[in-house]
Order: sequence, then structure tokens, then C-alpha cells
Amino acid sequence: MEIKTLSPFITNVTYWIDNGTVNAEMQITHTLNYGLRNYIDLQIRLADSKKYQSLFSYDIDLCKLLNEFFRESLLKTWYRNLLKYSNLMENCPIMEGFYYIRKYKMAPGTLPPYLRPGDYRLSALSFFGRRNTKKFRPFSDFITYLTIF
Repeated sequence: MEIKTLSPFITNVTYWIDNGTVNAEMQITHTLNYGLRNYIDLQIRLADSKKYQSLFSYDIDLCKLLNEFFRESLLKTWYRNLLKYSNLMENCPIMEGFYYIRKYKMAPGTLPPYLRPGDYRLSALSFFGRRNTKKFRPFSDFITYLTIF
């Protein structure tokens, strides 16, 4: 797992794996108002290669996703499960403060059947503005490697 903080708004990021569960801590130093976006890309490693191929990607408005929380989607199913193990916000704005994830594990039945056994890379880039423009302001970059058996 790799996390890069690209903004002074997020500090003291730590993360660790313990008995197959994910744990993380971070300090948000300023209230994060509307406009925070996430680019999420799930990739599968090609057989006998070090290269990955994208399966799907989302460019989402995080506040819109949180505020429309009850509309069904794969991301909402995953986030709803994540909330059981954390004190992450359920809506915007995201207030300054200490946030954590403790002993997170995927809930049974939340992996779509098209995700075959294999090695995966999940990338999540958080930012303000628009990617590939002068208004782009990166916030954090998260990459994790997963194996599905």
C-alpha cells in the first residue's frame, strides 16, 4: 500500500495491515468543502507480466457521492462497508479532525463476480479542480495492491 499526501490539508498519515485487515489514521487540518473529487482506477495484472490493464475507472465528485448516499452503486456498497470500520464522514463538508479505519475487511458478497482471481491494483487520486488543467490541485494519492483468490 502506498499513500502520498500532496496537500498541507492532510497530515500524519499512517497505515498498516494486521491479520489481513486494513488500518489507517490521518489528520485533516482544514475543512474540505465541496469540490473534492476522486479518480478511482481498478486494474488487473496481465498474466506473466508486470503490466496492469484497467478494468474500470470513475471520476467522481466525492461530496455528491456522499450526499446521494442511498442511491445504489458498487462504490456506495464498498463505502457503506468501510463506514462500519471507521469514523469517516457520511456527508460534506468533511470537517477538520482525526480520522481512522480499524480492522477493515471486505464484506462477503461485495466483490462483483467479474473480478476473477488474480493480482489487482487500486489507485485513488483525490484532488480539487479538473485533472489535466491548470486548476488541478492534488490532495492525496493512494495505491494498494490486492490479490483475489
